[in-house]
Amino acid sequence: MKLLKYILLALAIANITACKNDPEPAQKSDAVAQTGNPAIDNITQKITQNPDDVSLYVSRAQAYRRIGGYDEAILDINHALKMDSTKYEYYLFLGDVLLDYNRSKDAIRVTNSAVYRFPDNIECLLKQAEIYHILKQYQQSSSALNALLLRDPENAKAYFLYGQNFKELTDTTRAIKSYQKAVDLDPDILDGWINLGNLWSEKGPNISEKYFKTAIAIDSNNVYALNSYALFLGNHDRFQESIDTYRKIALLDPQYSDAFFNAGIMYLTIDSVKLANRQFDLAVKTNPTFAKAYYYRGFTFGQLGNLGAAKNDYEQALKFDPELTKASDALNLIK
Repeated sequence: MKLLKYILLALAIANITACKNDPEPAQKSDAVAQTGNPAIDNITQKITQNPDDVSLYVSRAQAYRRIGGYDEAILDINHALKMDSTKYEYYLFLGDVLLDYNRSKDAIRVTNSAVYRFPDNIECLLKQAEIYHILKQYQQSSSALNALLLRDPENAKAYFLYGQNFKELTDTTRAIKSYQKAVDLDPDILDGWINLGNLWSEKGPNISEKYFKTAIAIDSNNVYALNSYALFLGNHDRFQESIDTYRKIALLDPQYSDAFFNAGIMYLTIDSVKLANRQFDLAVKTNPTFAKAYYYRGFTFGQLGNLGAAKNDYEQALKFDPELTKASDALNLIK
């Protein structure tokens, strides 16, 4: 009987040890783990039923990216690449996730690998140029664009990115030429028209305004286009038109704090201090860390005789931007 007990005990221990070393239960547990996100959990369930379907891993990676689950997205897209390394889209997606994750060096490494594997692929070359631009490596970006244009001489996106590179290098003439070529090839490149408007603003206001109006005609609800046009109007002393444009932006996007701030500056320019104060107040409420908005709200409070509120705003401005010397100087005057 004792021998039988020892045999049964040994078998039980062996069974427990085998269960601990067996990877299957852990894998199964991971596969069916619930995240609480219905979209992801639904895909996970499908993966347990079809583990060889590479598209499911890609879909789950995309779902993870949308909620900021970058580690999980990277794991899934890397798994997809192991299953099928012939899809350049997987490499570019991985590069985008790494960029989202502030891992730009890894992003360019992956994208360079994609270009090496698919040397004639336009999308890979364009992504390579884009990431080099983000990294402020403008010469490398332009080299990638040169390679792209050898394969596709009429690529509007390439000319637009050339314009971006030249703009950062303050080569205005070549930037304008590149943006113009981009919009000539594809008139729907809205950012090309906006950049042309900005670059022509000082030396050719009439031309500049035509570019801004073209951008707005393409998308009349684009707050970036409207904001650029409003700035142009303000810089050319068309204050009420500028304010009216900022009012339209606020209706389209009530959280667009820059529109409130810029409208406040316009009101100050025409000595409407109370209205300016209201706009700076809205800027602060839509962006509670907006240091300059605190400063200007403080300034308008001071103009209105409310020195206590002004002092508080100057202190808040310095809290969010200790280098804002205008706020520290104004605070010293109150003290």
